[in-house]
Amino acid sequence: VTAKVMGFSDAQRALLASKGLSFIIDEIEEQNRLQDVDTDAMWLVIVAVFVFLMQCGFAMLCAGLVRAKNTKNILLKNV
Repeated sequence: VTAKVMGFSDAQRALLASKGLSFIIDEIEEQNRLQDVDTDAMWLVIVAVFVFLMQCGFAMLCAGLVRAKNTKNILLKNV
């Protein structure tokens, strides 16, 4: 069983290294690392948007449970 690290098996690494192309492995590993960082940042932005939407939904729920004259008061309390 060959171990795969970042998409390359040991045999593929050896083949590229024997041909003097080991820099390709380093470049692809660097791109994969950067892609992981970008994915994490994008997930953080998406989740932040969900939190803002949940806050708006909760405000609408609370506003619907009180009389119209108390709506501003209850919305300011939820901030």
